[in-house]
Amino acid sequence: MIHDTNKVTVTNNVAYEHKGHCIATETGTEEDNRYLHNLVARTRLLPAGQDNGQSDTAGQHNKHQATSYLVRNMRNEFVGNVAAGSVSQCWWTEMRKDRWLNTFNEPQLSTGPVSSFRDNVAHSCKDAGFVTYFRGWKPVGTHHNPGGVLDNMKIYKNPYNGWKSHQTGPIKFTNSLFADNEVHLMYGNGNWEVHLENSVVDDASEDWRVRLGKGCPGGGAGVKHSMNRWATSAERSMAFTNVTFQNFCGGAKMFQLYYDSRSSGRGMGDPIEMVGTKLVNVKEENKPYYGCDWIMRNGFLEDFDGVLGPSGKGPGFIVNNRPANFAFLTPGTCTPIWYSGNNECSVFCEGACLRLMFIRPFFGQLIQQTNLKLDLVKDGGAEYTFNSGTYKDFQILLPAGSYNGRFYEEDGSEIVAQDVEVLPIGDLPLCDDYVEAGQFTFSTRAPTASPTSAPTITSVPTVTSDPIVHISSDATKRYLWVRSDGGFSARADPSPWTNSRITLKQHPCLTEGYHAEKSIAAPCFLVLWEHANGRRMFAQGNKERKNGIGTTAASTIYPDNIWFLEQMPCTSGESSCALIRNAKNGRSMYDHATNLVGASPEGDPSYIWTSDHYRWYFEDLITNTGLDISRWATGPMYP
Repeated sequence: MIHDTNKVTVTNNVAYEHKGHCIATETGTEEDNRYLHNLVARTRLLPAGQDNGQSDTAGQHNKHQATSYLVRNMRNEFVGNVAAGSVSQCWWTEMRKDRWLNTFNEPQLSTGPVSSFRDNVAHSCKDAGFVTYFRGWKPVGTHHNPGGVLDNMKIYKNPYNGWKSHQTGPIKFTNSLFADNEVHLMYGNGNWEVHLENSVVDDASEDWRVRLGKGCPGGGAGVKHSMNRWATSAERSMAFTNVTFQNFCGGAKMFQLYYDSRSSGRGMGDPIEMVGTKLVNVKEENKPYYGCDWIMRNGFLEDFDGVLGPSGKGPGFIVNNRPANFAFLTPGTCTPIWYSGNNECSVFCEGACLRLMFIRPFFGQLIQQTNLKLDLVKDGGAEYTFNSGTYKDFQILLPAGSYNGRFYEEDGSEIVAQDVEVLPIGDLPLCDDYVEAGQFTFSTRAPTASPTSAPTITSVPTVTSDPIVHISSDATKRYLWVRSDGGFSARADPSPWTNSRITLKQHPCLTEGYHAEKSIAAPCFLVLWEHANGRRMFAQGNKERKNGIGTTAASTIYPDNIWFLEQMPCTSGESSCALIRNAKNGRSMYDHATNLVGASPEGDPSYIWTSDHYRWYFEDLITNTGLDISRWATGPMYP
């Protein structure tokens, strides 16, 4: 156990049947240490009641855990270490994420040409070979230049998960082996891409079949992958380059595509990318497909190499068997996949090139009806009508072409958008004939009964996306938090994310009231919890402290629901803090350790500029950094 210490070498040690975490960077401050060729075997749990203040103490997490290697900072070197036989985990990254120490976003010590994390082994550990659950690790990086590279990792014979990824990426495994695990790679909520390159996923190795005589496994999965990712978020699916899947000869699926209830309920987002894929001894029915559940409705997987679909097919797309997904393809292009369930839940579209597009209209008014319709016409011919559902936007899988669209309310009356945002979801398809955002046009006014001229057609306008943030008090470090039924508070723990994830929804400013009277140029917002029943914050006038503040999901947007930001320095010196002020009455939100969440009286009491309790820190959840407040707030207004 290394605590607040740097530049130490730990090498050629053996630890056996110890209790609690073994080799560890304890606080996360430790850097430039070297862990070389150590063996940790048969890790045991700490006895119940033995509290050492660390995460291996019973009650510290959702279950009692211990790990052979605890990594809280990857700016250290790990080479040739082995973990074996733990009753809990082999390796566990438990990164720090606070404003004083943030190893959660720190890249590892070296990603190349030689990785500082290489030649390590995780085998026969009961719960998992390697986990980043639940805090995760999101090192600064990109798909092509990831912040973490784990080279020549061997993860095998773990009876549950081999690798379990949560809130992690972008990182890459290179030259690695995953073998004989129940689930080789578990890819759940909030990930920003884990990339496998030049690696092997072996579901029943020769050692498993010959030496141990176990035959083909009856269940499990090569990759258990949540397929529902919010369309405009930074969440990314996995990527596979030159990966071999072999010996999927029993009941185990190459891919088990599932719905993760902690992520979006809105369907498919960023697609899985696979290129250079090889299949060796993989039964037809073990190949990937999508289920019939509604959440899978726009699921798709590109088969660039022509190996993932039914035998005898070339490159194409595996797609959920729903007409909306192939409405604009030539009839007969898509054929049912016989092994995708009794209802043939998936089809294979040979030769198709599809891309998921996100289309969101802005109307400048509240739309009362719960469902919108988008009528698309492709190349002046084929036509299909798509339904939005309650979010009033569209995620649509489309081939290349020119599209003209019109929006209709549920009752069939046309409604014309002021602006339309069209975004492709995820990276470019690997096929080369794909649709582009610039190939969409929308009518800009509704036709009259006897129009004097044809409706104007415009290309897609540019729309600045609404900030998606966590908002925490600069003084108490607590997050603005709301239940779906309206319970409103500030909490130290932002979980669940649905209750703390806020959209600063841009909204027209008022023509009267505080914002107008002060001639403030900064934009106005609804402070909106989109995933908590669409609740938004309000502060009524002629009141103070906790009186007259709360959240509402009412259809009418009242003036006291509208807010603006006033930039203020954080006490730590950061530049991502602001006052949250009501556009109607000027009330300013605060959080106090004993008086809890409230708001100042109307107007400009001087203490809102001097008290730390009125300052709020904005974390951009797309970039995981402080929000660029200068784009969204007025400058300081104190006298």
